[in-house]
Order: sequence, then C-alpha cells, then structure tokens
Amino acid sequence: ELRAQLPPPPPLSKQEAAQLRAREREAREMAARATKLAVQQQRQQAKEAERLLREQAKAAERLARDEAKRQLKEEARRLKEAERRLREEAKAEEREAREVTRCLLDLLRVVEAGAAREGGPAGS
Repeated sequence: ELRAQLPPPPPLSKQEAAQLRAREREAREMAARATKLAVQQQRQQAKEAERLLREQAKAAERLARDEAKRQLKEEARRLKEAERRLREEAKAEEREAREVTRCLLDLLRVVEAGAAREGGPAGS
C-alpha cells in the first residue's frame, strides 16, 4: 500500500545507473562468495562428521575386542577351575582306591593267617 502512495522514482542518470549495476554485480559476487563459503563449511563439517564416525567405529571395535578378551579370560579361568576340581577328584579317588586296596590286602592277610592256623590253604 505504501508503494502505491509513493511517487515513482526519478529516472537514473547514466552514472547512477552504472553505480547501481556495479552495486548489483558486487551483491551477486558477495552472494556467490557467501554460497562458496557455505559449501566449504558444509564440506568441512561433513569431513569432521566422517572423522568422528571413524573414531567411534574404532572405539566400538576396541570395546568389542576388549569384551571378547574379557570373555575368553573368564572362560579360561572357568576351565582352569574345572581342571583343578577334576584333578582333586582324581586324587581323592586314587587315595580311596589305595585305601580299598590296602584294606583288601589286610583282609587277605587275615584270611590267609586264619587258614594257616587251621592247617589248610585259604579258600578251601
């Protein structure tokens, strides 16, 4: 509405027209520079984002390797513990077998001694 109320601008002189064209050209150049700068900044931000993603991927790989190592160590510890228990059980069974053998030998001696007193071989 204000434009409708304003009188038309006076015609420009050649010098004013040249100045106006020069300002328009400068404005276009500034806009082009601003666009170029914005594109450069976007590219830089994209590169930085890629770098950060690579770092995060490496960190995730390290965490996965560390977790795998931890799990392997835990499994090795469990296996060593199971092996230790099996060795203890085997030793206990060996002691028990020696004790049973000793008792059987003692019993055999008693039977043989009894048979000798009775005058005959054992088991007859």
